[in-house]
Order: sequence, then structure tokens, then C-alpha cells
Amino acid sequence: MGNCVGVADGNGNLVPLQTSTTTIVILGASGSIGTATAAALKHVNRNIRVIAGVRNPDVAASKNAGLVAAGAELVRADMADPVKVLAKAVPAGSRVLVVTPGHADRTELAINGINAAVAAGASHIGLVSVTSAESTGTFGDQFRPIENAVSNRANGTPFTIFRLPMFLDNFLFQPIADASSTFLPVAADLPFSTIPVSDIGEAIANGLAFPDRFTNRSLNLGGVLSSAGAIAQAFSAALGKPVGHTEVDDEACFGSLHQGGNGMPEWQARGVVQLWGLIRAGDTTQVIPSGNNHTTELLGRAPTTVEEWAESVKGAFLPAEAVAELPTVVVLGSSGFVGSATVSSLSARGDVAVIAGVRNPDPAAPKNAGLVAAKATLVKADMGSPTDELAAVIPAGSRVLVVTPGGTLERTKLALNGIQAAVAAKASHIGLVSVTSVAAATGVFAEQFRPLETAVAASGVPFTIFRLPPFLDNLFGQPIKDAGQIYEPVPSDAARTLPTVSDIGEAISNALAQPAPRFVNRTLNIAGVAVTGANSAKALAAVLGKEVGHVTVPAAAAKESMVSKGFPEWMVDGFLDLLQLAADGDKSQLTPEGDNHTRELLGRAPTTVAQWVEAVKPGFQ
Repeated sequence: MGNCVGVADGNGNLVPLQTSTTTIVILGASGSIGTATAAALKHVNRNIRVIAGVRNPDVAASKNAGLVAAGAELVRADMADPVKVLAKAVPAGSRVLVVTPGHADRTELAINGINAAVAAGASHIGLVSVTSAESTGTFGDQFRPIENAVSNRANGTPFTIFRLPMFLDNFLFQPIADASSTFLPVAADLPFSTIPVSDIGEAIANGLAFPDRFTNRSLNLGGVLSSAGAIAQAFSAALGKPVGHTEVDDEACFGSLHQGGNGMPEWQARGVVQLWGLIRAGDTTQVIPSGNNHTTELLGRAPTTVEEWAESVKGAFLPAEAVAELPTVVVLGSSGFVGSATVSSLSARGDVAVIAGVRNPDPAAPKNAGLVAAKATLVKADMGSPTDELAAVIPAGSRVLVVTPGGTLERTKLALNGIQAAVAAKASHIGLVSVTSVAAATGVFAEQFRPLETAVAASGVPFTIFRLPPFLDNLFGQPIKDAGQIYEPVPSDAARTLPTVSDIGEAISNALAQPAPRFVNRTLNIAGVAVTGANSAKALAAVLGKEVGHVTVPAAAAKESMVSKGFPEWMVDGFLDLLQLAADGDKSQLTPEGDNHTRELLGRAPTTVAQWVEAVKPGFQ
């Protein structure tokens, strides 16, 4: 029968057993684009191996901090090295992203990187270029030969060119904190295309993870159409103070770039001023028509707005005391799937400070990679520690999420200790990750989690209980890649409600960031969407382009399969309880629409099976 099911995580949900590794090499990885892409690749699919090619592969080097946090493998890969030397850093068959260096010799260096990828037998080459590649000017003249090298001289290697306009992040260098104004050589209302680095990284990561859709195409990551005045207004709203825009001439702009704090070399400063000239002329390389803007296609969502971006980076312009006033959310048990997803979503909001409680707070520990990438503060918080020691890491007045540990029969005792520590530390709000099967009469997991819900409700502290069913991500534990089948002791037409881990993290983070008054003292079911085994198989087949079926197997066979792999028998019994409830149509596993709070928590429709499969497609290939 093969792999029947996987191992349950901290909430009785399956952890993937099946892996499918794709290798992606980033040449020129230590800059903002390379680092953002590496971080995004980690979230696209956990089975992607990311190799970061840098000149100095020392993990302690400050330029490599983001790459290390993203779990990338650092290798020495200097694009100035001979092709034969550079090619050694690129495994045959891997996908390669060439991030053009910010150097006067960038054209020769990037072409050398392309030639090395071809020599190494890369299966796909991605190139970071600029939207002005087809225009006359410093940057256009530099990037045009690089694009030609990819499209005309790469010996038939499939490629994707990612063209970038002006970054929103460039506004981080404006004197908004001191002068409350932006200073640029354009009128306040003049439109131009702009995009944050985080969107660029996510878009390129998707393009590299799913290259078939984007093969041999030049894609414009045009972001959104905005203006200097609109960006100033966005900062005004985010910072709560007036921020204006001052139009300056080209030489003043050049002087601030070349001689000011940015210290750009002359050629680069002239190139930036030329871009502003293209914007004043309304050139379509900088004011990108919607039909030529591929950002939404690559992201699978609308690009980040200037208002959203300004809100997310406002801490860079606020005094330290203002940042310190942000509410704090402490996540106990944060290194698992649910904890890590919640920390990432909380950090992305920018309106809370996030403390990730883990047993081992070493930033280099693999389990902490996602937490470090989210820029959470890591603290030692072992729920097996005495209550007073655990309470000492929880700031008074903070909001605390208790993610019940998995893999141990002591999970109830440990989580109760976490709740008691939150009470002792005078937490202002307690969130508890529970399971929907608590509503069922009996069952291993129901009996483990029911005392936790009782303790939270009786704590005297405002609370929110988040009940979860099994996850859609549990399909990773099925032998879909090798056997093209889903094996479960559940009828193929039995409906269940299943959320994705990413939706769970986002839903919980929304409630913890703004708990009052909507989510105080409530028990909420994050149930996701209603699916059947047959429908899941159909969605997989449609996306993967191969037959996928669902096979109903006896519960005894499923148990034997899991126990033989070394999973604790109590955990196996608990998961089989859930599957039996699903087979019986119990509402704890098929949550009625009126009791499903996923949309309320997310502020949108939950992710469908088809959307999820498309997003994680490499994991099944």
C-alpha cells in the first residue's frame, strides 16, 4: 500500500513524509533581491533546496544574515571567477538565478554567470534585469547585452527575464524622519511604476519554482502605479504626522545620491537620475501599462500597495520609544508548523512586536529558520520548565499564544503550564491552539485538549480558542508523487473541512494583533474549505497533469502502516479517531458554515484545494 499517511504534528495533524527536492542556485545572492528571493523560496515549498552563491560564504558575515535565516546553503560563487570555476557551484540540472551585481563591470560579470550556468548544465536560467533595458541610458546599455546573452546565446537553455522598475524601498533613504518630506526630481502627481523588494523576491521565487508557466518570457514586475505625492500621503497615514513632497532638479538629486549619505558611484547616480527623466517623459518602461505588468500573474495576488508597504516599514522612521510601544505577542511552542506560520504572519503585519518562545533559541538551529527570517525575537521558553521560569520570559501585558506541543503524551500538562505561566506573567490575552474534535464525545485528542480549553476559559484572562481540524498540508504525507494515490480509511465521497497551514497562521495572527472586541472570549473554528478525498485527488490531477486517485483502506491497515514507521501508538489512534469522525460525517470534522470562522478571521475566502495544490506543486513532483 506504500505510505498510507504521515506522522501527526502538535495538533494531531500529519507531517509530510514524502519529499521532492528542487535545487535553485542564486548567483549574487547577498543583495536585497537575492536575499528576498531566498527567503520567499523557503515559503513557496519546504522541499526546495536553495544554494546562495556569494563571494564570501562565511555564515557569520553580516551580508549573509538573511540568507542564513532563510536556510540557504552558502557557497563561494564569485561572478568574476573563470566560467569553469564558477560553474562548480552550480549542480547539473538546477535552476539558476543571476542577480546582476551593482558594479561598474556588471554586464561582463552577469554574462559570465550566465555562461557558467550553461556550462554546468542548468535546466533553467532566471535573470534579474530592469524595465529600462529597451531604453537608451546607463542601465539600459548595461542590461541589454545581458538579456541578449540569456535569450540568444544560452544554447537553448530555458530562461525567464524578470524586469524591475524603481523600488519602493528606495524611499527608505529619504529624510522622512528628519525633514518630513521626500525630495525627488518629479512633480508630486506624476505617476510611475514601483514595487517593494519583498514582492520582487516572492514573484521571482514563484517564477523559479514553477518555471513552465514563465519559460522564455520577459516579465515586468511593475508593481503598482503611484506617485511621489501618494507615497508621501501613505507615510503621513502610517506615521501619524504630515509628510510632504519637494520637487528638486536633476543636479540636486544627483548630488544627494553621489555625494550624500547614499554614496553611490557616479555612474549609478547618473543612471538613477536618467530613470526619473524617463518617468517625467511618461516612458512606458517606467509607467508600465497594465497589459505589460506581470506582477499579479507572478504573485498570484494583487501587488502590495504603497499604503500597505508604508505601514509595514514605518518602524524605520519612528523613534525607538514609539516602536517599543507596539503591543507584544509571545508565541509559546513557535518552532512547529502552526507556530512558525503565525509568527511569520504576525511579523509581516508590522503592528506588533513578536517574541518566539522555543526550547533552543539558537538562531542557527534549522527549526528556527522561519522564525529568524520573520525577524522575531527568539527566547528560551520550554513549557517543561517551572511555571515561574517560563513566566519570566513573558512581558507583563503581552498577548500569549499557547501552541500545544506534539509528539509527547505530556502535551496536556505542558500546555497547561504554558497557560499558567501566561496568567502569572499578567498577560493581557491568551490564545490557545486546540482541535475541533474537542466538540466530539470522545477521542484521544479531544481528551487531551478539553482540559486546556477549560483552563483558559477559567483563567480570568481574556482569551481566544482556535480550534483546528487536520490540514490540507497533510496530503504531503501521501505517496502522490510515486503511486499517484491518496490512501485513507475514509470513503472517497466523505466531506471534511480542511484549512492550509498558511491560512491558519494568518487567521490566528489577525485575531492576536487585534483581539478586542471581536475575538475576546470566543471559541473559533478555523475549518478552511469543505473537500472530499475524491475532490482532492481531482485537484491534484488537474494541476500535476497526471492521474491521481483516492483509495479507501481499512483502519487496521492504516494503523499498521504508521506504527511500522515508528509513530507512537497513541498518536496513531488519535489520528484514526479523526478519520473515523470524518467517515461518520461528524460536525467536528465537517464544520457547518455557520460555525466556520475562517472567513471572518482572514477577511477573505479561505484557500481552496486547487489554489493550495498550485502553490505547492513542486512538493508532489
